[in-house]
Amino acid sequence: MRPIALLLALSMFACKGNTPTPTETDTDTDTDTDSDTDADTDADSDADTDADTDADTDADTDADTDADTDTDTDADTDSDTDTDTDADSDTDTDADSDTDADSDTDTDADSDTDTDADSDTDTDTDADTDTGPDLCADVITAATGVGIIATGDTTLGAANLTAACQSNSNNAPEQLVRWIAPTTGEYEVDTSLSAISDTVLSRITACDDTTSLACNDDDGVGFRSLLTLSLQQDEEVVLVVDGYGTNQGAWTLEARYADESDCGDTVDNNGDGLTDCLDPSCVGETACIEVDCTDGTDNNLNGLTDCADPDCDAVTECIEVDCADTIDNDANGLTDCDDPDCATAANCYESDCTDTIDNDGDGLTDCADDECGNDPACVELDCTDTIDNDFDTLTDCLDPDCVDALDCDADFVDILTADTCPVAVPVSAFPARFVGRNAGGTVWGTPTPSCSISSNSTGAWYTFTATENGMLSASSCGSTFDTEISVLSGDCAGTLTCEGNNDDSSAVCGSSASTRSALTVAVTSGTTYEVYVGGFSSATGEYELLMDFVPDASDTDTDTDADSDTDTDTDADSDADADSDTDSDTDADTDADTDADTDADTDADTDADTDADTDADTDADTDTADTELLMITEVVDGTMSGGKPKFVEVTNVGSTTIDLSAYSIGTFFNGATDNLRHITLSGSLAAGASIVVQGHNDDPVFNTVYGFEPDFDDMGQFNGDDVVVLMLGAPTDPTGAGAVIVDVYGVVGVDAVPSSGSPEVWAYTDSYARRLVTASPTATFDPAQWDIGGENALEGAGNNDTDNLPVLQANTTPGVYPN
Repeated sequence: MRPIALLLALSMFACKGNTPTPTETDTDTDTDTDSDTDADTDADSDADTDADTDADTDADTDADTDADTDTDTDADTDSDTDTDTDADSDTDTDADSDTDADSDTDTDADSDTDTDADSDTDTDTDADTDTGPDLCADVITAATGVGIIATGDTTLGAANLTAACQSNSNNAPEQLVRWIAPTTGEYEVDTSLSAISDTVLSRITACDDTTSLACNDDDGVGFRSLLTLSLQQDEEVVLVVDGYGTNQGAWTLEARYADESDCGDTVDNNGDGLTDCLDPSCVGETACIEVDCTDGTDNNLNGLTDCADPDCDAVTECIEVDCADTIDNDANGLTDCDDPDCATAANCYESDCTDTIDNDGDGLTDCADDECGNDPACVELDCTDTIDNDFDTLTDCLDPDCVDALDCDADFVDILTADTCPVAVPVSAFPARFVGRNAGGTVWGTPTPSCSISSNSTGAWYTFTATENGMLSASSCGSTFDTEISVLSGDCAGTLTCEGNNDDSSAVCGSSASTRSALTVAVTSGTTYEVYVGGFSSATGEYELLMDFVPDASDTDTDTDADSDTDTDTDADSDADADSDTDSDTDADTDADTDADTDADTDADTDADTDADTDADTDADTDTADTELLMITEVVDGTMSGGKPKFVEVTNVGSTTIDLSAYSIGTFFNGATDNLRHITLSGSLAAGASIVVQGHNDDPVFNTVYGFEPDFDDMGQFNGDDVVVLMLGAPTDPTGAGAVIVDVYGVVGVDAVPSSGSPEVWAYTDSYARRLVTASPTATFDPAQWDIGGENALEGAGNNDTDNLPVLQANTTPGVYPN
């Protein structure tokens, strides 16, 4: 258990000490009229400034601005040839006869002897009330309760404060968060889910009182921060989320109940509603161990007595020592093979999957028993022979063993039906997926154009006509042999022109499928294209062709709306303004002749010609292409008996219906990269709809918990430390080769719960992870897009089915997104 210590660093924030940086304007509003500028400027400045300014300012500004400002504001760009013939014949005869004879004789005999002995000692005692930035203006209000309470981005804040526990100078902006404690108890407030890698987290008295009450730098994950706070119900907390040094970026703030500080005081110390040994944080504490497993007493007061308490699992009296005597030896209510202690007993599992005997007495014999699921004798070896090879009563494609068999693929098209160009398979929608075999096909079929293809290649043809400009991509990464792909334009009945060809593309298909092919070519609206997939040289096998089309983003919809607006504006505008202004201005020039001739010809042609051709083609043509976005939105590792239910929710967050048969979903186990188990999806999914994919052998548990059946079953066994991948295409081997990951939960190649060391932030053992509504699909795991419950979040107080069921139902919502 972590020690509970209230981090009350009751110091002021160091240096700038969580006080505003010197951007203060120090307005000092106390008027301080004692300005005493008595610097004795009486240096006899009467230096006779009588500079005779009577410089005859009658500069006759009669600038005759009648410059005919006939500006014709008629914005009318319609070629308005307004020929304003304003014959302005202004003949300003200003006879200015000003004779200013200024005979000023200034005899200033100034004998000033100023003996000002000014000993003024002005002691300004005014208490400056500095007003810095208003830190309360942008405080973020956190969500109520616990969990993720707030998110933000410090780049949107300002560098006003420096945390008390920050050892270097603060150059990073921060943001303030106001949160209300839901109950009395101890809490942990954590930035570990933040995208910003190095944070500092502080608690201050209030947004307008930046006295530091607690501060932490690196107690969270990596260099992120964690504060432990002891709070009263409804107590307001003001937190400062800052970056260490110059670090800044997006952050996530999570609040949770801290560990129970005393597991034997009958007090709910952390306020989570669970007291002492009923609190999961007390597991393993001395006070919470059932010290005597036969005394009929609940020694650790956790509601479980003797063998019913997991502490007693290894005690002899609590083990089903005989799994065939029909006696409940350990008195736990479970007899013989029903007791988990007997899981490996010879009579409790189907020890021989070919002897036609129900070895474990469960009513299921040999391959009909789930325990034989991985036995070589229980695999449908041939999915086309109409024989039940593994005696499980399921034949060929009806057997789950054949889920990846080419002949059982809904997209399978026999090569012999499309091995010549004239019978090419039409492609009507994208993305598109096609599978088939090229064995027995015609070499190139007809015609036989030049496109760098092997002369003896056999393959299949596909065709489509582009309805807009864009890029066409085609790949065969999921094929089982060395392939080639060609794209040609034209008609099979006429001339075909090679647009592109590819033999090997390890860059797209990966090193394990380096002999498979991929290419992208530009296509033009209205043109027909033929796509050929075949074998290099004479190679044959099973192929998977994936095709997609992306419209040209610069294709701005040329809008052929024949706007024949010939707005010729016949506005004759006969402005013949014969302005015969004979301004004789005989003004004896009584200063500055301001007769600025305001007759500035204001005939500014206000004929604003409202026919301003408003046919501005408001058809803003916001042609946005439909988007296809399939995304993992919930992952659950259940807590009912057997660790069930296990499921993954997938949602169409795009704007168009998705063909699910182009996708597959699976899991990588325990940090390995070569043990992928997957299933290929089928059917279609409308925009905004979700599906549920169940894990291996969940049987009826899912329906028991949620009251309905999942959409897909048996994507493979997984636990809360395994990676879930959503893929375009179907992988051809356990490494995932041949498929492209489009979304992922977890980090491929990493075990979320290693045998030593701390769990990864994305671990979901006996827990859940729910996608945030702001998320989008990504092939690189981003924990900031998820609400992650943390290990054991789905365990009830007693960690049994009765206690776990309501916790599951309250925290998981399969088939509903946002969750």
